[in-house]
Amino acid sequence: MITRRSAPHPDGGFSREAVAARLVIRGCSGREGIQKRAFFELAVSSSRHDFREMGTSDVRLVLSTFADEETADVVIRQLLGEGLIACGTLIPRARSLYFWKGKIEESGEALVLFKTDLDHSADCMKRMKELHPYEVPEIMLLGPENVSPAYEWWIRESLRKSE
Repeated sequence: MITRRSAPHPDGGFSREAVAARLVIRGCSGREGIQKRAFFELAVSSSRHDFREMGTSDVRLVLSTFADEETADVVIRQLLGEGLIACGTLIPRARSLYFWKGKIEESGEALVLFKTDLDHSADCMKRMKELHPYEVPEIMLLGPENVSPAYEWWIRESLRKSE
C-alpha cells in the first residue's frame, strides 16, 4: 500500500520509490513494453486525493491542428527530440469548420495534444509556431483541472531526462 508523506511532496504526496514500485505500464493496443505512448496508473483507490487539484499541477497541454498526420508526426518528433514535450498524442481525421478570409471553410486535420510542463510550455509554443506550416496556426495552452500524481511524475521525469 502506498502511504502519503506527512509533508507536501512534489510527486503529489507519494515518494518516488512508492510511485516507481506501484507504477503499472500498459502499452497501446494491449502491447507490453516501451511504447510511444503508454498509460500509467497507480495501484491505489480512486478517491479525490489521488489527483492533483486544480491550480497545483505544472502539467500543461498544448493543442494544435495540422493539415495531415505526416506533418503532425514531424513536429511531434522534433519537439520530443528538443526536450520540449514528454508526449504528443496524434488524433487523426479531425474535421474543422471555420471562417477564413470571409467564408466558411471545412478541412480534414490531425489534432495533436502535446504534453509538457509549465517550465517548458513557452519554449514549446514558440518552437511550434516556427515549425508550423499554417499561416495562422492553432496553438493553445491548457491547464488541466486534475492530474494523477503518477502521470505528472512521468511528465516531469521525461522532460528532466531529455535536458
